[in-house]
Amino acid sequence: MTPYINIHTHNEYQETESVLFVKNILLHQVIFENIDASKYYSAGWHPWFVKNNNFERIANVLHQYTAQKCVIAIGECGIDRAIDVPIQQQVEIFRLHIRCATKLGKPLIIHSVRAYSDILQVLNEEAFGGTLIIHDYRGNWQQVEQFSKYETYFSFGKSIFQGIKIQNLLKDLSSGRILFETDESDISIEKIYLRAAEIKKTPVDELKEQVMRNFNRIFGNELD
Repeated sequence: MTPYINIHTHNEYQETESVLFVKNILLHQVIFENIDASKYYSAGWHPWFVKNNNFERIANVLHQYTAQKCVIAIGECGIDRAIDVPIQQQVEIFRLHIRCATKLGKPLIIHSVRAYSDILQVLNEEAFGGTLIIHDYRGNWQQVEQFSKYETYFSFGKSIFQGIKIQNLLKDLSSGRILFETDESDISIEKIYLRAAEIKKTPVDELKEQVMRNFNRIFGNELD
């Protein structure tokens, strides 16, 4: 049976045969002993928490965690224009994540609030050549096209219950470029898939199989 893939969650779940999840590690608060090497993780320094931490400490912790085999993606990381953290400091830490992902050959999970153009500019300046997963994507078609320069996947969560704009975008977006997540919400990943299947007018089982193919395409080397 093809499992549901929950590509990005901060919640604690008991993994079963029906659900495979990638737990996000917020590196400003992590305790290494809590990492279970038999599970999948992403790890990064969220832009909300860079303000009171120096670059050297962030770099040391980031490199320590992301080198672990069970950490299959870098992030979430990025730029958030809705918070009281200097943009230049956020950009500096984002560059650190980009370089780490490039060195390790792991995908980046992107956090962006009112900052897709900033994200694209920094990726271009860094000549990034890897894979992107934009978590909780809420952009538009123009931005989808701009991100098509990269190997980009768009992850959707609770927003697909809330607005017609994002529902229409999901409906028309290639299923070969989509993923799903619960993030911090209490909505189950099964309900998110069900709603997405309704929007895309496709059977849930077919959607699960396509997302599994996407997952394997992104992470195949890391899962060996």
